[in-house]
Amino acid sequence: MFVSFAHRTAQGTATGGPLSRVPTGADIEATLGARMALGSKDAAKVFLITGDHEAWNGPSDQTVQTMRSWGVTTVSATLVEDRAQAASNPGQQKKKKKSLSNLWGMRRHSHAQTQLQALLGAAIFHFVGSAVELRSELEKLASLGVPMQGESKPIVVWEPSNLSLYDLQQALPLTDIASFSPNTLAMLYGSEGDADEVAIEGYVGTLMAGEFGPSGKGIILVRSDEKHLVATKEGNLSWTPTFHTSGGHQHVHSTGTTSVFVGAFAVRFVQRGNTAEAALAGSVAESFAQEQVGLPSRDPCPNLSAQEDYAHASYGLPRGRAAGNEVWNLVGFEVRVRELRERIAADRRHQQSQQRRLSGDTITDEM
Repeated sequence: MFVSFAHRTAQGTATGGPLSRVPTGADIEATLGARMALGSKDAAKVFLITGDHEAWNGPSDQTVQTMRSWGVTTVSATLVEDRAQAASNPGQQKKKKKSLSNLWGMRRHSHAQTQLQALLGAAIFHFVGSAVELRSELEKLASLGVPMQGESKPIVVWEPSNLSLYDLQQALPLTDIASFSPNTLAMLYGSEGDADEVAIEGYVGTLMAGEFGPSGKGIILVRSDEKHLVATKEGNLSWTPTFHTSGGHQHVHSTGTTSVFVGAFAVRFVQRGNTAEAALAGSVAESFAQEQVGLPSRDPCPNLSAQEDYAHASYGLPRGRAAGNEVWNLVGFEVRVRELRERIAADRRHQQSQQRRLSGDTITDEM
């Protein structure tokens, strides 16, 4: 379903820019968001590439173990890189395949290959870096048999960095979802200082006027202060608030959670095809990442588990109905999604009533 190819350098940074402290990098952030949005039932469809390859400074062992305990599938960076090199050199591939079979035994090798094939069949690929790096990664995936055209083509999610406006415009046709910071957008257009909402919408509108997305239906995400902008090629612009506000939670770490939003947004968009619902999931996933430095806590939902035990003891009902339920920082993911949806609806009703008052209309029903 989801895999992040956000590379790191030895300094612990994403290719082209610094990673946040929350939780531990763009790949972990995006994977965390995707895992939350997908839920425990399909957790194995989220893939984390572990860093045992010399060109890949992967997540810490503790992070890897935590992700595995959440059901996330981990795949060796060595396996990915070696398969890509073998695809470009078929003669070497045959020789290496024979040596691997002799060394590890066919069963173990087959299991690794099965994992890799599942990873390459993911519906969403996440990247961070320059336009050149994006093209290189997509070419590598194409050499491994990932379809880059047609209905079976995966969703390409890109967080651009270190690029010019020309490079960006050349790469956007390859991208389904692109995520920017306001500063990145301002720099691309030669502006200095913070960009306000009006300026951000102007920059996004200009990008949308060009080619964007393999199917011409690209989506742009921008985080500004305590809101997320979601813009579609069809011309829809909407701002979704963050779940936490700066004064509403005493333990909010407000920086470095953009990739968490992106991962959850992408998964929910593929699931439901609705950008508004995807933005809600993104904001909620981000909220759990903001409440501590590092990964949030995850537990099976205690209330449903207790109810399940009671139903089994009293009525003989089978266990397992609550297997897909879990809580993050002791709160259900979908509980927060509903809360944020209701909060937005209430704010909208309040704004509409204020506008009617200002216009002098009689209010008969504000609900």
